[in-house]
Formats: sequence, C-alpha cells, structure tokens
Amino acid sequence: MAAPGPRLASAAGVVRTESARVRVGQSVRELEEGFLRYRWQNLYVIDDLGKFVGAISLHDMAPLLRDPSPEAGWPARLLRTDYPRVNDVTPSWQVLETFAKHPGERLPVLDGQGRLLGHVTKTDFVLMFRELLSG
Repeated sequence: MAAPGPRLASAAGVVRTESARVRVGQSVRELEEGFLRYRWQNLYVIDDLGKFVGAISLHDMAPLLRDPSPEAGWPARLLRTDYPRVNDVTPSWQVLETFAKHPGERLPVLDGQGRLLGHVTKTDFVLMFRELLSG
C-alpha cells in the first residue's frame, strides 16, 4: 500500500475555512444571528487577534433568547473553554481519536499560535478514508 498523501497527513488537508464564529464581547442578539446564519449547535468564539477561546452551545444559549435586553453582552458562563479542538498539524489518526470522544460533527482547527483557521468534519474524514480504502 502506498504511503498516505499530504491530504491524509493532517487536519490541514481537509480544513474548511468558513466556520461559525463570533467575537468575545458580542451581544446576545449577535450570537442569536450567528446561530440562525450557520444553523450549527455551537459557535466558535475568538478574541480580537483571531485566537480561539472556546465555544458557546445553542442549548446553553437558549434561555437568553427570551432576554428582554438582547443588546447586552452574553454571560461568561456560556463559554466552554474546554471545547475540543485540533491543530492544523494534528495527524489524521489523532483527529479521528478526538472525534471518537466528541459527539459533535465538527472540530475547530487552530494554527500554532492558537488562531482559528476553520474546522474539520467527521463526514469529510469518513469520506476521505473511504476514498483511500476504495482506491
């Protein structure tokens, strides 16, 4: 069997750059707009330098959607700083291990400085390995 190609080597080979992201300090209304726009279960939160700081889940956000002051900032307790993530150089097998422990469809991909580059999906990894095995 041939050695895996560059696409299979790491998360960078399948990263999607259009990710559901919001910035620290945005209002509840802006978070709501992000959830409506992307229709994801989680929004990735970045700081002013583009560094990934965590994620906010729609489930945790739902009670705030009835808030009479949607222009207010969201409470810090919503931020999951322990949200799983991978680096662009993370080998494919480690990405799969991370997915095995994570119930979601997507994982954020960070560069060496912690900036959010995009995300990878379980579906992309399954299709990539299926293509490799059938080829």
